[in-house]
Amino acid sequence: MKNILIGLAIVAVIGLIAQVMINNKERSTAQSQINDLGTIASTDKASALERLSGKPAVIFIVGTFCPHCQSAMPKYKTQIWDVYKEAANIFANVTDGQDGKRFEVADIAQGYDAQLDFQAITGEECNFVPSWILLDADSKVIDSSCGAKKGTEVITAGLDALLTPVIESKTEETTE
Repeated sequence: MKNILIGLAIVAVIGLIAQVMINNKERSTAQSQINDLGTIASTDKASALERLSGKPAVIFIVGTFCPHCQSAMPKYKTQIWDVYKEAANIFANVTDGQDGKRFEVADIAQGYDAQLDFQAITGEECNFVPSWILLDADSKVIDSSCGAKKGTEVITAGLDALLTPVIESKTEETTE
């Protein structure tokens, strides 16, 4: 009986070690796939927004210390990132990210850029997280939410509206 318990404990420890190794590999793979948005360190708002131009963009302003942000990031990943990652630039501006703090949500480009500040971009004061800003391909503000006033459905509707002309244009090109 004792040998069976020891065997089960060893199997459990091996399983735990394997899971940690898999998670670390997934995290490192996701980090290597993050484009330059993950390392934004601009000196002015114009250059920070320039990196996001060319496609519609969503900037999430979040803090690792915030329980609301911790619950929002997985939703942002499944409802925004997983659906729009090819068609839009998506960046999580982690307000306490100067020290390298990041969320454990894989894939979404994360970093800290003081120039990608809610007030600097929208002109509206905001001291709440999570907040977000939706930009068109020319980096013009389409919509925003200071705090959790508006849900992800507003972001998806905005992205759909911005991307529909692009999708229709590509469809017309392939049918001609």
